Amino acid sequence: MKNTLTPITNAGTLIEADGYSLALTFDCGQCFRFEPTERGSFEGVAFGEYIEMSQPEEGKILLHGVSAENAEKWRRFLAIDTDWNNIKLDVASRSDVLKDAAELAGGIRILKQDEFEALISFVISQCNNIPRIKGLISALSRNYGSEINLPDGRTVYTFPDARTLASLPLSELRALKLGYRAEYILNAASATLDGLIDAVKAEADTRCASKLLTSVGGIGEKVAACTLLFGFGRLDAFPKDVWIKRAMEKYFPGCKDTSVFGPYAGVAQQYLFYRERYLGE
Repeated sequence: MKNTLTPITNAGTLIEADGYSLALTFDCGQCFRFEPTERGSFEGVAFGEYIEMSQPEEGKILLHGVSAENAEKWRRFLAIDTDWNNIKLDVASRSDVLKDAAELAGGIRILKQDEFEALISFVISQCNNIPRIKGLISALSRNYGSEINLPDGRTVYTFPDARTLASLPLSELRALKLGYRAEYILNAASATLDGLIDAVKAEADTRCASKLLTSVGGIGEKVAACTLLFGFGRLDAFPKDVWIKRAMEKYFPGCKDTSVFGPYAGVAQQYLFYRERYLGE
């Protein structure tokens, strides 16, 4: 079904989003700059702009303060037009475990984030926990991004661009408590200025795209897979962390590659990750 935009007077734009869960999507470790509010909405900064969004009713998302004419960028960010129902059916058909995972976590969507921001965010994520990752990204943005002054008096910040980060002395980044990741950030920013992002976009094969990313010092296979999945929309990219490795050993013993998960392996990974965390809790 084609999604439509509906202007809401003095509120924003309401978009159709069948089966979408903002809560699950922003709580699965793919995006570090959005937080829940006391109003039950989610707010954050993406693509240089502040946005607040909520779900006033099932199957719809309200983009607060956004006109219908300016809603398209947020539809892309939220991956609204991707056929998630068919993706969910494909993943669920692969095994009983994935069917159960798809039922639990089927409201998760893979956001289409800025490629460079995703790359740097997952470089920072190495050997880190989510609260600290968010804190480091916030510090990076506060120091080197641009200010956005909100009507309620708060100030938020855009994510710094590659040229800004590449020009920084290593000592300044280390002062933000980024540790060894500071050097990796400089490597990634410099490689981006040399055409890395465009080269990855132009590479049709995800495995070859991963090799382009891992050729940069400090970018390993997991960081590359996260960047490809959450920044470049490569839904076959399959990040492997401790949770996923453990789940694969438990449910798919002897599996040597991700072919068992099909063409949407990255979505299956998200479903499986949520299932394991949900059962663990």
